[in-house]
Formats: sequence, C-alpha cells, structure tokens
Amino acid sequence: MTTVKQYWTTLRNMSQTVSTRFGVDIRMSPIETRFVVALINFEVAMILKLLVTKGLVTDAEIQAVYVDARDNNTWESETFDPDQTAP
Repeated sequence: MTTVKQYWTTLRNMSQTVSTRFGVDIRMSPIETRFVVALINFEVAMILKLLVTKGLVTDAEIQAVYVDARDNNTWESETFDPDQTAP
C-alpha cells in the first residue's frame, strides 16, 4: 500500500512537471512559495491515503489519474501569464 510520503513525492513531481510546462522553474521560487506548495501537497497526500485506507478509491485509480494528467498533455492547452493578477 502506498504511504503518505510516496503520495507526497508523486505530487511534488507533478508540481514540478506542471510548472516546467508553464515555463516556471519552481526551484527558483522564494522559499515561502516552495514551502506552501510542499504543505499543500502533503495535505493532499494525507487525504489520498485516508481515501485509500477507507476503501473509497484504490491506489490503481489514483495512479491512473496521475498518469493521465502527466502523459496526455492536459496542461498544454493552458497558458500562464505571470503578469496576470487574480480577479
């Protein structure tokens, strides 16, 4: 069974993949930003672990969604404008 740390590592890798596709090197972000991203990934990892433990989803289902998002160019239709501000 997948551990919280394994889910967190997968989420961290996905964050880096997505940011790279947007042309952003997350490793160059301020430490505070990287901390918040890591914290959010940790919280999501805990929720994923809880969902699997309770039998609501399986590891295979989670991995299938991850692979689909990673490999099927989900992010290529999106654009990122660093000068754009939130509404």
